[in-house]
Amino acid sequence: MFGLVVRFDLYENGTEGFDQLAEETAPLIRSQEPGTLIYTCHEVEGEANARIFYELYRDREAFEEHER
Repeated sequence: MFGLVVRFDLYENGTEGFDQLAEETAPLIRSQEPGTLIYTCHEVEGEANARIFYELYRDREAFEEHER
């Protein structure tokens, strides 16, 4: 397995667009990239402009395919 945790610190006026993009793309990535085991985004408690992506892939090759 290959995992990745990514934190995004967003501009105050950027959260709505970021959240909409994550909401639209995350289900597509999970359904169309079979090597993706977990791909989800969470808000950070107490930090309204921060988001955390959790990504888990079958292996490094699956991650590299996602990156392409």
